[in-house]
Amino acid sequence: MYLAEIAPQNLRGALCTVADLFITFGSLLAEAIGFREVLGTEESWPILLSLSGIPALLQLLLLPFFPESPRFLLIQKKEEEEARQALKTLRCSEDVEQEMEQLQQEELADRKEKDMDVMKILYYPGLRWHVVSIVVLMAGQQLSGINAAQYYAKQIYLSSGVSDTLVWYISMALSVFLMVITTLVICIIESSGRRILLLTGFGICTIAGLFLSMSLQLQKSIPTMAYLSVSFHTIFLIGQATGPNPVPSVLVAEYFLQTCRSTAFVVAGSIHWICKFLIIVTYLHMEIELEPYSFLFFWPFNIATILYIAKMIPETKGRSFLEIRRVLSRHLAQGS
Repeated sequence: MYLAEIAPQNLRGALCTVADLFITFGSLLAEAIGFREVLGTEESWPILLSLSGIPALLQLLLLPFFPESPRFLLIQKKEEEEARQALKTLRCSEDVEQEMEQLQQEELADRKEKDMDVMKILYYPGLRWHVVSIVVLMAGQQLSGINAAQYYAKQIYLSSGVSDTLVWYISMALSVFLMVITTLVICIIESSGRRILLLTGFGICTIAGLFLSMSLQLQKSIPTMAYLSVSFHTIFLIGQATGPNPVPSVLVAEYFLQTCRSTAFVVAGSIHWICKFLIIVTYLHMEIELEPYSFLFFWPFNIATILYIAKMIPETKGRSFLEIRRVLSRHLAQGS
């Protein structure tokens, strides 16, 4: 949310997606130091766990030097001069009056949505479809099958004949590869747009999940199908990194104006973790009954999310928050 508020209009999507890149980097780093030859032992795991305090400490030391969000200062705190100074610091330029004018226009439009808590935002008619859209996107992100793919990852690699030790190296190599994919998404999100990345990502997850389920079933009688399973699993993760992982949080920031944006992130985060919790709790039981066919359980959710995006989600690239609000309202009115 902070990145979306401080980013220039033409780089908002790219800067927000950078966060996803460093989440993947954090996973890669955790895998590297969690390796058995490093700190992944019975004696060393307390040290491994305590290392998570280092990034938190760095944030505590560095965040006080970050400028406050100009939107927060102007729209919520009514501190115009402080907002202007924050903008000058962020843009490394003295010429920020055009952007200040945009912030002032946003402040005027934002007055109708003051003091929006979670219950108000859920029942406010003017934001109903905005909330529905982020619920669909965040639920679709978790119901795409990513948790099943992560659960099956080690089993898929072992079935192809690699050793348990080699699985660690493959997993790390895959994390590096996904960082490359995320970097490509950062480079093209402002040119290709958010909508096409979402449709492409969910489309890849739909097709790859279907073929992955088939190959996992067939490898029981055709052992060489294990190599296809590895390929489809990798393709599935590529699809996830293309759209479902990085883009929904960008749209949460763009769909709401300043005073209700933080509340929208609370709703989006709640949906994310509720869906993740439900999948984690139910998937192991479902996998016992369905085995490889458990991937087919997520297929309808992917299709439903694709249809919703195609019909109800407009493109937001290169637009200010006010322009996005107007386009979204018009698009949703036509779609409904």
